[in-house]
Amino acid sequence: MALRGLAVCVLFALCTACGSTTTITPEEAERFNRLVVEANALSEQYVWLEGRPRALPDRGKLERAVALYDEALGIYPESWQTFVLRGKTQQALIQPEQALLSFREAYRLNPNDVVVVYAYVGGALEANRPQEVLKVARRSVVDFPEETNFRTNLATVLILVGRADEAIRQASMVLRVRPGDRIAARLLLIASEIKSGLREQPNSVADLTRR
Repeated sequence: MALRGLAVCVLFALCTACGSTTTITPEEAERFNRLVVEANALSEQYVWLEGRPRALPDRGKLERAVALYDEALGIYPESWQTFVLRGKTQQALIQPEQALLSFREAYRLNPNDVVVVYAYVGGALEANRPQEVLKVARRSVVDFPEETNFRTNLATVLILVGRADEAIRQASMVLRVRPGDRIAARLLLIASEIKSGLREQPNSVADLTRR
């Protein structure tokens, strides 16, 4: 999903958040919208909701975007979409711990959204906190069975928390649906090597890239 798509959702959600516990005046809503639009304009070419940034990061623009998201969240702290946008911008700044804080809050606010779950699990892996999202990753493959990437993420989490047997099952399930999936094939190989004693237990996602 592109950044712009979620940005539209931010504005729509603000206009329809009748169940919100935060009271927003029309003036504050207008200011919130302006802040988010400005932040998105600064960050969108460097951020992608799925995958890596599309351009080399401009730290000045990205840091300004984070500051604008912060200001917007000061007006409307229940905007889970803005927390996701801020987290992806922080990832582009190579700030995994700060990004995880953003994704964690987005998940607290809306644990049933596919974008939020994907961002939270991926953010925890990037910050080397797989244990934090083990239950979330397990739930994701039940709640979103059509999202094969969630099963790949679950296999990754399982490997990092020392559950190679379960990781083998999850990676194998991905390969039955997508036989050419290189990531799932790699995870299956790693988990199998761990189980057979040919590979040491990895401690981070970076360890999974090593031969």
